Amino acid sequence: EGGLGAYIRNCRLRAAADDLLRLAHIGIGEIAYGAGFNSASDFTRAFRRAYGVSPRDFRGLPGAGDGAREMPPDGPHAPYVT
Repeated sequence: EGGLGAYIRNCRLRAAADDLLRLAHIGIGEIAYGAGFNSASDFTRAFRRAYGVSPRDFRGLPGAGDGAREMPPDGPHAPYVT
């Protein structure tokens, strides 16, 4: 799957992943809407497909929010480095 639509979705997912880590006080639904998704369920489905975990589980991973994790350099399908 490629093209402009996939590129835009991947950029939105990367920004949302960053927000999940930086903005722990903001709800996942609010981050989803802020990233341009039409619903929290659409966001959760896309996030799980891209990262292999739900946004809630991602936020709870060890090191989440403390700067220990780097964003994947090759888009959302690249694994996170902890």
